[in-house]
Amino acid sequence: MNHGLVKLALAIMLSLGVAFAQTQDAFLERYVLVIENLNGSVSSLAEASVQSLENLDRAAARLGTLAEETTSDSLISGMESTFERAREAILNRSETDLAVQVAALKGGFQRLVYEAALRAASAGDAALAQARLTQIASDMGLSETAIASLTRPLSRNQLQLVFESGVAQTIRDRLATAGSQAATDQFAAYRTLALAYGAFIPIQDSPRIDETAVESFVTAINALVANDNEGFAAQLQVIDEQMLKLTQIDTAAVVEPKTVAETATVAPSLPSPAPESPASGVAQTPTDVTAADEQVSATSPESPEAVTSPPPTPLEPLAEAAATSVDPAPTTIIDPRSEALADLEASLAPYRLSPAVLSNLSNDYLDNGFNGTNEVVDELFATSARALSALELNDQANARKLIDDLGDTYQRFLAPIVSQQDAAVHSTTTRLLDSLKNNLALRSSDIVALMGHIDSISTILQGGSPAALHRASITTNLYWAGLPRLTLMILLALLAFLPLRLLNLAFGGGNRNWQWIGASLFLLLLPIIYEGLSFLGSLTAELSNIDAFNALASFSMFQNSITQVVWVLITAIAIIFASVGLYGICVQFGLLGRRTSQPTTAAASAATGNTTTDLDPSTAVDWDEEF
Repeated sequence: MNHGLVKLALAIMLSLGVAFAQTQDAFLERYVLVIENLNGSVSSLAEASVQSLENLDRAAARLGTLAEETTSDSLISGMESTFERAREAILNRSETDLAVQVAALKGGFQRLVYEAALRAASAGDAALAQARLTQIASDMGLSETAIASLTRPLSRNQLQLVFESGVAQTIRDRLATAGSQAATDQFAAYRTLALAYGAFIPIQDSPRIDETAVESFVTAINALVANDNEGFAAQLQVIDEQMLKLTQIDTAAVVEPKTVAETATVAPSLPSPAPESPASGVAQTPTDVTAADEQVSATSPESPEAVTSPPPTPLEPLAEAAATSVDPAPTTIIDPRSEALADLEASLAPYRLSPAVLSNLSNDYLDNGFNGTNEVVDELFATSARALSALELNDQANARKLIDDLGDTYQRFLAPIVSQQDAAVHSTTTRLLDSLKNNLALRSSDIVALMGHIDSISTILQGGSPAALHRASITTNLYWAGLPRLTLMILLALLAFLPLRLLNLAFGGGNRNWQWIGASLFLLLLPIIYEGLSFLGSLTAELSNIDAFNALASFSMFQNSITQVVWVLITAIAIIFASVGLYGICVQFGLLGRRTSQPTTAAASAATGNTTTDLDPSTAVDWDEEF
């Protein structure tokens, strides 16, 4: 009875230790954020490819900090290549391709956590190891029984056995699902097979797995793509048989690991499936598991073996990563987070931040994958570039959201520094971001001004000061962009018709020269009329929530180079029309070309004393007809 209570107390303490380790493990927290970003990338592709790409980039930014836990260069290079293919899938808006690439990326990140967990177990930190294993086991979809087994008091090798067994069973389940899907839905089968392969990546270096397993995955994928259902089913059977070997372990018998003296006489051979116990549903033969434990120790990856790299798979290049040890078992454990924090604090120290702000900011930088202020500035530039692209596609809502995200990034990572370096620039930045977020009719020129201001922030961070011309430009934008510009443009568009109407009333339409001048004036005023209509459309779209009214904004001179070319051509034609009309009028006035004889006739009449009160019809000026 007392022995049972002791075991129960130990189990409770271990469970509490695992929970505590999960909340204190910054490495695991970064991994969790990566998985959230990858899931977000897949889920947001259908609605917003820009958001999907942004989530993917955030996950890629954290690869560097998590990669410090691995010794496999091929794994990291494979993941980097996979990120590139995932970006291509987003650009092609291929949901299936992106889901496949993300499944492999998850497997790669889970491999990193798996290696880190085994190293923690080798160093004697069982709670940390189990916290990491249970987290990735949950993300990989392992059964509740398998996850619960990982929280029991286990040795390092037993943890590896239990984890491999649970993963192998999950892979078998997914292979069975993919096999049933292949005949009716090839894309669904492809995704399911990708999930199986992603789960396989963390354990593919196990000494209990045949090195041909990766090649079997490659062959299965090729068969699926080629619609070879028979070949696909055959390869699934081969993989399933290899995974079955990993599941043949008595997980209940590892609750109380045996001592070296108790296991010394047991032969190092793999156990056979034992008969089930009616009470527990699993066999109760500790010697079987201890034998497997010793076999893992005898062929432990702690002594790296040379493994020939398998051929690359069309699913992922991560198959090339099966060439290194899972656990080098270092004798000393170096905390990479502490070193990274020290480097960040050293890089931020010149900004004269308070110790509390410096510590919090360094932790924020590290948790979000930033290695310094330059990377934050690059993120701001990238976000503003995506906002500019959204405006060119007439997506005002997405552009505002990106500006909002940019503002959050600035306030979180740069505002404490910029406010310390130049309070005026910080105040201007806050006002500019607020102005853009509330702008009823964003134009590309607004985003260009923002990008120029980001460049000024970068200059300040490097110890310089913004140019006076830039300060004037930003001040103008603050007072011009938004409601003042929208109101004035609509008003000018309405007023543009006034001089055209007055011209027609004054001179009529009977004289060709005035017709040329009227056409010229109309063409000169046409761009401002169009701009007024575009801003009116933006206002209507904002009030009605109907984006179709924003269509004219796509061809605004403020953000479309095609419209700028059209404006230049219209202006050139207007100049020609005005020149022709004014030339004709100058000829009629006698200012150009041959003068009339009217003055001579008038002088002769005055000399002879003959005067008349009537105008000669041949020389009289008819304002309506002539001008």
